[in-house]
Amino acid sequence: MNRQGGYIGINRTTASGTGGSGVFTMDAFYRAILSETWSTEFSVFNYNYMGSSKWSLQGTWGTNTSTVLAQSGAGYPTFVRAISNTSQKGLDASWTLDFQFNKTGLNTSPYPGQHLAITKSDTSVGIGTSLSLVTGDKLIDLEAGNNYNMSINIIDFTGSSMYNASFSDSAFSVGGHPSRVTFDFPTATFTWYVANGTSTSNLVQKGQYTLSTSQQTAMLGTAGRDRDLHIGVAGRGGTDGVRNVVWATT
Repeated sequence: MNRQGGYIGINRTTASGTGGSGVFTMDAFYRAILSETWSTEFSVFNYNYMGSSKWSLQGTWGTNTSTVLAQSGAGYPTFVRAISNTSQKGLDASWTLDFQFNKTGLNTSPYPGQHLAITKSDTSVGIGTSLSLVTGDKLIDLEAGNNYNMSINIIDFTGSSMYNASFSDSAFSVGGHPSRVTFDFPTATFTWYVANGTSTSNLVQKGQYTLSTSQQTAMLGTAGRDRDLHIGVAGRGGTDGVRNVVWATT
């Protein structure tokens, strides 16, 4: 163990014989001890959510392939929902979530209202039928809204919004343009990016939020880190949906 410049370097072997080395900020190291999770190894996952067997579906989705989950020209308001069949312990590691909305946000009200969320709901029944995806169960809700609007909402375990940000720009809210959310566990920071082109090299930071000390205590203790989180998708017509959803630890 070495401490220098506000960081701690750990070189250890777990009970299973797997190495558990890493570099932690002092506050992350303190938080791990405080929450009694120091002996717990961080989750590791790298999952591609695209494919017909990977979603529990509600409503009629027209396209469900290895790259796209979307409606196929359904009239408004044709509500559809989907929950991933696979969950991850999304507050137990640093990670990157990459995806693309399928439809551009150029439409006027009431179009569109396509969502992608990280949620504790594990069935499509739990999604409900309203536009708001999984009320009270979401950790993150991203939406492509009207007139090129895009937004992010970060929500605590009680269903209260901790942070939201939005913007309207026709260079970004376009079907096929990458979106990305990252979570950095050592700093308890969420960062939101959207691309003004079709490559991840075009990503631009659009929002960032660091959990407060009290929020870290409430959400990053044993119960929070143990929580299984799914990917949820919602649409209400047209070609709403997502492409190329991949969630992986970093």
